[in-house]
Amino acid sequence: VPIILASPFGQIIRQGSSISLTCKASANPTPTFTWYKDNQLVESRVVINSTVDTSVLRLLNVTAADGGNYSCIAKNLAGNTTSEQAILTIEYTAVILNNPEDLTSLKGINITLHCTGMSNPVSNITWLKSGLPIELGTNYSLISSTSTELFTSYSQLTIYNVQAADDGIYQCKFTNQIGISLSGNARKIPLLLSRYQQNLQSMDEGNYTCLSMSKAENVTSDSAMLIVFAIPKITQQPQDVAVMKGKTIRISCNGTSVPGSWITCTTKDQGSYQCNYTNMVGSDISKKVNVAVYISPSINNISQAMTVIQGISQSILRINNTTLSDEGNYTCIGGNV
Repeated sequence: VPIILASPFGQIIRQGSSISLTCKASANPTPTFTWYKDNQLVESRVVINSTVDTSVLRLLNVTAADGGNYSCIAKNLAGNTTSEQAILTIEYTAVILNNPEDLTSLKGINITLHCTGMSNPVSNITWLKSGLPIELGTNYSLISSTSTELFTSYSQLTIYNVQAADDGIYQCKFTNQIGISLSGNARKIPLLLSRYQQNLQSMDEGNYTCLSMSKAENVTSDSAMLIVFAIPKITQQPQDVAVMKGKTIRISCNGTSVPGSWITCTTKDQGSYQCNYTNMVGSDISKKVNVAVYISPSINNISQAMTVIQGISQSILRINNTTLSDEGNYTCIGGNV
């Protein structure tokens, strides 16, 4: 059976580098060598050089995907032997998992941008606006977190009381000892409109420009996007409903809004319900509807407070001090000997 004379040993290298792992074994007959990564046969793109008693695994231009546990197996007709595992750690710049997204907002509200990346070592994140670092202050706040187990970094930037000056290109900058990675661009476009401005319609949406004309030349401004946000409007009111106890009912309530609304159902009084559509512009509340629950009658016992007056051709049943339990169907049966 082959005897492992030298196992591959673990290393820490940077992305883009090349590395060789060596495995040496003694056996008669001469062994063959097979390499495994994380208990899976290594990919064909690697270079394997073998001599009589030695095998060399060469990894070229390594990436984060090449990190893992490597081992070799020496095998001949007598059996096989597995080397000790070598842990290969790859250090690399951040891979962007989540880019900040374009946002359009109303003037005066708060907005939040997010980004996530994975790197080894984990990266520090700074935010850029139009290529320059953002100075945190009363208008900005930053929340960041890292996980050394998952090699991830996360950051969220909140912009308070959005104004025209906040328009621009926003990016996350990931920095570690290996290098720098930049996220994709996020365009933040504040709408210079108060949410209380009147008489705007959806047909007013579009890109607007200003044309300045003189005898010398005409100059056109950059375009400004106008998006009209609409207060939620309930288009289908819920309706009163009656149901037997223990049954399931569905109460429908539909509406429209721009942007989309959060919908909640609230109980104002016992058995009364309302639907509330809310977005950043305002809200609309449906009419109040009632749910009536019917309960089937039941007789628990028959009252004993009764008197029967018997005559020649008729019988009268008199129930004194009636209660709910006396409710039901009564029959009279006549008979003799």
